[in-house]
Amino acid sequence: MQYKINDFSYDDESGKFIKNDNEIQLTKAQKKLFNYFIANPKIILSKQQLMDDVWGRVITENSIEKAISKLRLCIEEDAINPKMLITHFGHGVSLEADIAPLNVADKKDVKNTNNAKLLIVTVATFAVLLAVVSILYLNKLKPNTSTDKDSQTVALLMTDNDDWLSSGSVALLQQIMLANDKLLIKNKQDKPENLNAKQYIEYQWKLSPNLKIIKSKVEYKQGLFNITISITDAKQKKQTHVFADKNYNIAIKQASQWLFKSFKLDNKQQDLTTLLPQSNFIMEIYLRGLEKLSKGELKAASSYFDICINENPNFLPAYLNLARVKSKQEDLNDAMSLLDTLSQLSGFSTIKTEAQILKARLYMQLNQQDKAKNYLENILAKNTTINKQKIHKMQSLLISIYINLNKNQEALNLVEKLESGLDEKHYPELLRSVYYNKARIMQVFDKYQEAKKYVIKSKDLSNKLGDLLAESTAFRLLASISKNLGNENDAILYLDHALAISKSLKDDIGVAKTISFLVPNLISKGKFSDS
Repeated sequence: MQYKINDFSYDDESGKFIKNDNEIQLTKAQKKLFNYFIANPKIILSKQQLMDDVWGRVITENSIEKAISKLRLCIEEDAINPKMLITHFGHGVSLEADIAPLNVADKKDVKNTNNAKLLIVTVATFAVLLAVVSILYLNKLKPNTSTDKDSQTVALLMTDNDDWLSSGSVALLQQIMLANDKLLIKNKQDKPENLNAKQYIEYQWKLSPNLKIIKSKVEYKQGLFNITISITDAKQKKQTHVFADKNYNIAIKQASQWLFKSFKLDNKQQDLTTLLPQSNFIMEIYLRGLEKLSKGELKAASSYFDICINENPNFLPAYLNLARVKSKQEDLNDAMSLLDTLSQLSGFSTIKTEAQILKARLYMQLNQQDKAKNYLENILAKNTTINKQKIHKMQSLLISIYINLNKNQEALNLVEKLESGLDEKHYPELLRSVYYNKARIMQVFDKYQEAKKYVIKSKDLSNKLGDLLAESTAFRLLASISKNLGNENDAILYLDHALAISKSLKDDIGVAKTISFLVPNLISKGKFSDS
């Protein structure tokens, strides 16, 4: 293919440059290297990446630098002061150039110029008229529904490092950004086990084309904390910034402010003050607690957050995270007490929504369904600032509560309201949950065929999302519905699927639930040895 790169043309098959009627032929090695930069424009490529993807073998860094220098001599006006192949010291090299494919018409003399110009003018005039008419028509219609902008502010936070400093910093950045209700944050921790990081990113981009990947790396070198943040979009456009300071708090504040600016979000200084401990000692303890929580090491995480609260009784995020730990440990009263204390502290509004969702879940876990219902209904009735993503999350919780309270008609009304407002592209996880709950309600109403249709939809979406845990849950419900329909052989088959998935995930609770369903079915079929 031929490309226009700044003010010259290039053929990636022959490796020929044409600039000011001068032709330059790249060597085979130079062509391979330059083609790789063209395939990854404006992305900082490390020497390790170049070694792996271009050479495919181990070579010295000096050899890579020499190859880049020789390439600069061919393509740059001034190889000493390059404008295209830019070195980012300590990180790599990027191709900073405007690249566009050349089609056949671009490479040939165009005949009938006047006719072509006339055609262009005619088409342009028609396009302008069409645009004006469309705008007038749309303004006349004045639709009541506004464009859903949630998908424009979706981010996935990741780090390739597994040390406490990097892992803790990613969790910290997530909590800082979650304080802004306009942003939906996804976390690498939510990645299904059957997908690697690259597959997960590619799938998330399919779900949310406006998703941006935030990668962070934190290192402590020569007395400085170096926080490298990069933001990459689906078009592989990447921006990277490094924040360095001997004080971690200052570096992470600068990184947070840059992220807020990049996502065009409100950035209130007092929010960061509330969300970050001022003491370096507490900061390290807190980061270690976040890292342990992200890895499921609850006992260690609890100890770290306890220390944070003892050292600084006004540090809000420590209360919220300790409540999360207590919830996972089934210490539900302690978790509720922590949230009650948290709600009385100055600055609570910063993390209010996340705390409210957790409190509703605690009421459910404590089997206080009426309290959970009243609490969520009150929040949703007074809502003015919570974004659509989090409203849907609360509504989905409310559906489960209605079902638990046998308020099935209320549950069905809310399910159908949610279903009509969601689409698979932007809300696959929520839609999966809606389908599952609708199947449960249809089963209660003895509408088993309808129930089966919706649980299959839920199962298929779970499979598409790579969420095996949800898929095994859907198989169990499918088995129950099949038994209602008198299809016991199908029920056993679905339970076998659920059992296989639960075993592969080492989900002991899932295994126990499935066996408790499976054994009576096997006995009823006379399969005593299997049971």
